[in-house]
Amino acid sequence: MVFPKYTQTQYLLKKYKDKLESTPYWVLDLSNNSGGDYSIGLQLIDYLYTKPILKYNAEMRMTPSNFEKWYQFIADYYENADTKTKQTLDERMRKMKAHYGELYNESGTQTDTLRIDKAKANPKKVALLINKNTVSSGELFTMLARQSDKVTVMGTNSGGMMDYGNVVTYKTTYPTIRVQLPTNRQLWLNTNFSVDKEGLKPDIYLKGNNWIEQAEKLITEKKP
Repeated sequence: MVFPKYTQTQYLLKKYKDKLESTPYWVLDLSNNSGGDYSIGLQLIDYLYTKPILKYNAEMRMTPSNFEKWYQFIADYYENADTKTKQTLDERMRKMKAHYGELYNESGTQTDTLRIDKAKANPKKVALLINKNTVSSGELFTMLARQSDKVTVMGTNSGGMMDYGNVVTYKTTYPTIRVQLPTNRQLWLNTNFSVDKEGLKPDIYLKGNNWIEQAEKLITEKKP
């Protein structure tokens, strides 16, 4: 069977649920992770969660061309959605269009807080690996996950590609030249925090090539 990316992750989490919930030490390797749909990473938060997690929202430069680029991203999903989902998306798009010419924050707040009723017993300790090629949604997931008392970030500084995002490409009059522009601005910039200046710093710096082995040793030697 072939699964869409999001559904495949759900399938794997369900298939290996018993194994995951009985494994006390995890290594999540996000080194060389170039990002993508960060909602996939959110499916792991249920396992990592120990306390409320602060998540910064973003604002989008709302213009007809940016809206069209955004719609192209969801077009297939929209066309195949059920009636109720389409109605929800229609209302969402109506609000977006009403803010043409503005920076639009769909959430209406600078931050949201993720809360889960109960933390899982396992994993007890998690090593999260990052390096200079960990960027975009890989960095965003790291920012959320490291707020857990279970998680220790290891490796080297991330690449620093998260302050501005959802990059769109525009053609020019020259066929070999394209212009790429971000459409989103993360609201943590309002607090003078920046990911892009230095990247995210790990809690523990690692050297050499055997990072997974080093991480396993560090988290299993730590006291719970």
